[in-house]
Amino acid sequence: MTTSRNPQPDKAGDPQRSDQQIVLVFKALSHPFRLELLRQLSGEEACVCNLVERTGRPQPYVSQQMSVLRRAGLVTSWRERQQIHYRINQDRLHRALSLAAEVGGAAGVTDAQHNDSPGA
Repeated sequence: MTTSRNPQPDKAGDPQRSDQQIVLVFKALSHPFRLELLRQLSGEEACVCNLVERTGRPQPYVSQQMSVLRRAGLVTSWRERQQIHYRINQDRLHRALSLAAEVGGAAGVTDAQHNDSPGA
């Protein structure tokens, strides 16, 4: 019988797990094509076939990128016959954007400062 010296804390209260989830979300949001997919889903749901048609990208690539967004919790999915449909998880996306704004504010970055930088 094996016993753990340090029992695992409740996953909901585990700061390391929370940090890992935040990293997943920001990695998902850091890819230009995934941002395009989120724009395509803005205000509506779509199946992969629709997203392929709209973006002109191959189906395996679109599916792979949607899988990253789903694992990050930014979209929800469901299967209807042979098609997988996606919808933005508005609550999760809003929380991620709020966190990004908070982190940017904590770093002292403002729109005014950004616009005053050379080359802006």
